[in-house]
Amino acid sequence: FYRALEKHGCKKESRCGYAIGIDWSEPTASLRDGDTTVLKPNMTFHLMLGNWVDEEFGYVISETFRVTEFGGEALTSAPRKLFQL
Repeated sequence: FYRALEKHGCKKESRCGYAIGIDWSEPTASLRDGDTTVLKPNMTFHLMLGNWVDEEFGYVISETFRVTEFGGEALTSAPRKLFQL
C-alpha cells in the first residue's frame, strides 16, 4: 500500500489498519510501514485505506478481513460497487 502511494507522489504516515479481536482494537499488530508482525492464519484486521489532503478533501475505503494460508478473506459479502455522487 505505502509503496503504491509513493509511486504516485502521495504519502501516508499513519497506519492503514489494525488488529481486531475480543476488544475493538487488539494492541498486537498495526498495518503500518515498519511493523514487523508476522501475519498468521486466522488473525483479523480492519483495513482502512484513506488519505486526507486537507480539511475539505479525502477518501476512505474500509474492509475487515481474516488472514488465511493463501492471502486474505473479506468478512463481508457486500457488493464491490463504485457509487458516484
